[in-house]
Amino acid sequence: MHMQMENNLPASFENPYFYGKTDEFLLDKEDNKTVTVNCTIANCKITVAYSSQTLSNFNTCVTTIATAGGSLVFNKDETRAGYFHLEPIIIETILTYNKLDGSTLTKSLTGTIDNPQPAKHYTIQVDVSLADGESL
Repeated sequence: MHMQMENNLPASFENPYFYGKTDEFLLDKEDNKTVTVNCTIANCKITVAYSSQTLSNFNTCVTTIATAGGSLVFNKDETRAGYFHLEPIIIETILTYNKLDGSTLTKSLTGTIDNPQPAKHYTIQVDVSLADGESL
């Protein structure tokens, strides 16, 4: 017997997906039987945390977390957790900063989670500093 909730989305905020399975069993039409199915989180959870240094130094902070099936955008004010299918995850953070001469500097950071695990909480910590008005 399989138990699945209908919310198995590739990427979604605040949407854990649970799955459970029991050994096969047979019921006759007159039988009553109790079967226990333990369901656990079958997708992974991701949150993004921007350091106070990053938030104070950059005008915009946007992290996109994507799988083959979908993506979510975490801006600097996003506090919700995202839940993702267990397939390779690509992480891209774009930061912008206004330089003293009025031009805009864009900093891009990338990373991956090649083999995400079920029920695991991954926290992406973005901590970027500026030195002499330039990004490090």
